[in-house]
Amino acid sequence: MNVGYRLGANITDLASVLTAIPDWRYMILQKPADIQCTTYDPATSWADWEQGVVFGPTAHLQWRRRRGGAFHLMLLSSQELPAGFTSVGQTDSCKTASVYLWGERQFTSKGQPTAEWVEGRIPQVITGLRGYPLDTSPVQKTCRVKLEMEVLELPRPNGDNPEQFDPSPAKWLERYLSLKEVCGEEV
Repeated sequence: MNVGYRLGANITDLASVLTAIPDWRYMILQKPADIQCTTYDPATSWADWEQGVVFGPTAHLQWRRRRGGAFHLMLLSSQELPAGFTSVGQTDSCKTASVYLWGERQFTSKGQPTAEWVEGRIPQVITGLRGYPLDTSPVQKTCRVKLEMEVLELPRPNGDNPEQFDPSPAKWLERYLSLKEVCGEEV
């Protein structure tokens, strides 16, 4: 997995990276008043979001808007890094991990699944654009969403010198792989 970063990118740079890699599957977008976890949509207005993660089978891109409006990008890719990225090396998968996301799928009174998820710790139903991009076909109750990822170690060629500023990504990286609905006894 190639690892690279780009500092001071503008919105056009961000959009060009997203179009350079054809197989994005999901995106998690954040701004102060909203978070969306949905399937990748190339027509998204990227300028509306402060930070995000877009991921698929071959790549994982994270970005964050900095003061002044420029973006910092971090890319993990099985392909060659696009122009403008500073390579910080390659890494292999160390281990796989998963995180259960908020909410349990809701069912009708007849036991049919809906596209709504409810989480008691937040005061709203997770649905629509705030919902999860998953099929509504499971018939088992107690369904949750699992974010599957791999944890990667990025070797440091110059060691870990705390005295030297290093803008590259952290030593341990998480690469999101997929979203999966788990039901019944798997939960």
